Amino acid sequence: MEYFVSGMRTATRPTVYQTEIMNVSGCQGATHFVYGYNLGAFALGSYKAIGGEVGGTVWGIGAGGRGQHENTAEKRSGELGSCRGITAKDSDTCKAPIRLLLREIAAGDNPDVAAAQAPDTSESLNLAGQMKAEGNRMNAANELRQSAMQKMQARDGKGCISDLDAADSLDPDPGRVSNNPHGLLRIRGICIMLAGNCTDGKTAVRKGLQASMPHLHTEIIDRSVDSVLGNFCQGEQLSLRDTLIRAANDIHKTNVQKVEAKTCLSAYQIIKQNLSKLDPNDHQFSHIKAALNSATVCLANANDCDSAWKIYQSEFNTSNRAGFEAFASTCKGK
Repeated sequence: MEYFVSGMRTATRPTVYQTEIMNVSGCQGATHFVYGYNLGAFALGSYKAIGGEVGGTVWGIGAGGRGQHENTAEKRSGELGSCRGITAKDSDTCKAPIRLLLREIAAGDNPDVAAAQAPDTSESLNLAGQMKAEGNRMNAANELRQSAMQKMQARDGKGCISDLDAADSLDPDPGRVSNNPHGLLRIRGICIMLAGNCTDGKTAVRKGLQASMPHLHTEIIDRSVDSVLGNFCQGEQLSLRDTLIRAANDIHKTNVQKVEAKTCLSAYQIIKQNLSKLDPNDHQFSHIKAALNSATVCLANANDCDSAWKIYQSEFNTSNRAGFEAFASTCKGK
């Protein structure tokens, strides 16, 4: 599974009481209510179908367009390729409901109902004022959380974290705060990565994934975290393994978007110089190694045909120019 959370919608009230629904026929036997849901996109496919592609983005998350392997997805909702769009129009197809947030129905009566129905007293007027103030805070917090999502999509990690902190201060409900593993912790983790702290960002993303998909095998969780890392990690304080994953991801992006030649070449050089230092049994090894070959296409798509030809000769140990032109068709005749 590959998925992306782009937003969150919550109910206007935190609690539902049994006496409020006891006379509603459709609610007989209900134990929980839908308190909110996550917006975004997801794609689910079998391990066999995607095979060696696992480890990087498979269905185009963050690529700015549909990935070439999207048709292998067995189930999907929304378009992962649009989830890093900067404008509202770009990311409009990354707003499908993908996960429900449930809360247990509380026993007994709603204490606010009796207070609200009583004659106007200092207590009832105070309650009305409190409810209005709480509603204003929630609205302001929701706007800040949406702003945080937009800043994340624009790769502004520090701005995203600032908005999440401000929203948490206005609306400290445990179900909505950004350090809740069942809520927005994964989003916060991505913003931490974008702000340059990939170690803490990975920890947050992992906790969010484990909380939202507790039955997934640990290896799939690991691969998902690596995929997020490759897409969002910024800064230089990275382990060698994380540096290689990010470099491979930069090259493989050429499958779904144009990558600058200097990015292709820098990523290739990083992998070429350091791949031997990575454990060959690491589940990312083959994915990273494959990027060495893909660097030719990456450079060809960036119209740096001279560099593409040199890498083609190095990686494929050949002087077959015709074969190169067939492999990197955009360089044909150049």
